[in-house]
Amino acid sequence: MAAATGDGLQLNANAEKPGTAAGNEKSKRIQNRRENAFVDRVGDALSVPKGARREYLKPLADAMAAEIKQNGRVSEATASEVFNAAYDRGIVVMDEYYNQYKELKDELRGNALTLDSESRSSREYKDMRTQYFGDLKLTNEGGTPIDVKYAELAERYPELFDAELSAPLDQLERIGEVARSIRKTGVELDAYYGDDATDFKAYARNGFDDAVEQLTRDVKGVQRYEADQAAQRQAREQKTSVPAPVSTDALKAAYETAKRLRRQADKITANELLTEQDSRTVDKLLRGDIAPEDVQGDNRGGILRVYAAKKAVQDSLAPVKEYNAQRRAGLASEAAQDIAKSDAWKDKRRGYGYRLETMERNIRDIVPDRTEARALTEKYFTPVHANEAKATRWKNEQRARIAALNLTQAESEYLQVYGELQGAEAAAAMGNKRAKRSLSFEPNGGGNAEEIRQPAGHGQDRPRAGAVPQGI
Repeated sequence: MAAATGDGLQLNANAEKPGTAAGNEKSKRIQNRRENAFVDRVGDALSVPKGARREYLKPLADAMAAEIKQNGRVSEATASEVFNAAYDRGIVVMDEYYNQYKELKDELRGNALTLDSESRSSREYKDMRTQYFGDLKLTNEGGTPIDVKYAELAERYPELFDAELSAPLDQLERIGEVARSIRKTGVELDAYYGDDATDFKAYARNGFDDAVEQLTRDVKGVQRYEADQAAQRQAREQKTSVPAPVSTDALKAAYETAKRLRRQADKITANELLTEQDSRTVDKLLRGDIAPEDVQGDNRGGILRVYAAKKAVQDSLAPVKEYNAQRRAGLASEAAQDIAKSDAWKDKRRGYGYRLETMERNIRDIVPDRTEARALTEKYFTPVHANEAKATRWKNEQRARIAALNLTQAESEYLQVYGELQGAEAAAAMGNKRAKRSLSFEPNGGGNAEEIRQPAGHGQDRPRAGAVPQGI
């Protein structure tokens, strides 16, 4: 059904959502939800009854979304045309709406409704009985059962009553909303507001403009999502070769660069006064949920400076992300090859049987090929035992080395804090998020403290680098 908003803009209520790729159900669903939110905001600003919003305001939202996707914004001419058309249409709609459903309003006001005793005893029923006094007639006995009346109304007025509502209180609430929405007071806004009509229209235009700005941000978000999905599809289609492995030198360089940039980002962040909302905006920027041009507000400059600093850190760790992705893909491919013959494996009859044996014995029990079972054990389990033994020996060596230093309690506490700081610094360099705290301590113990400053086991082949925390 075509609906004309004025002499210029023509809308098609049945048109496909503009700019959404065919088959991209998620983006269509999100955009439709955003447009419905726009319709509600405009409807509230212009006092359009809820039952009339879909028919008259939804096509306006479709047309404006199309213009946003094409031009990046809604022109002032279009915004004024749509606002005036919606304002005028709202007056007409409210008049037609009242005249169309006046009999329904009288019917709901005159026919008594009865709910079951459980619903009548609830607090919601008592509140709604007060809220809709004068619009509905509710009685404890003798009225039409609410489910019977609602089913009849849903059949006669499907545009107003959702047939899927089944809870008695939900049905009562919907009937009350419809009864209350059918009012004469909304028919002539100019007459209703009298001398204040101009102020009301200006107020309504402000609400409309805010809704348009939000719709613009929402549609751009959908557009970015669609572009990202298209880019990913294109990358998958064009991917013909495996990327070159990330070298160890590249990883080290990335960590060093990230460490330097993180210090710079911390300084920039410390010099900016960001509210909690500002920090959430920075996080949205880093996740790609919004674009820098979408950032508004008095502290826009501070937000963008912190974002740029943190984005530099994020980008510097790209080789690390690529390495991890390659490593995960390699391990997955290798594991898939190792279990290529798993269809021939025989599971144990009872699940608890696995808990009664070691992993090596479980592998021997379920893998019929003894050579294959031995190879799996040597590859996945033997290295674990070897490294655990190596770690135990290394810990014992470090315990003996620390004991020989004869540290005092103060020196032992210093060592604990020093090790924790080294661990926090290493975690930050790897890109992990850590709660930051300030630790102040005074080294004590002279030469012993200086000796323990050096990484434990310096120059040795050890499973873990760094200082050894107290208590190992």
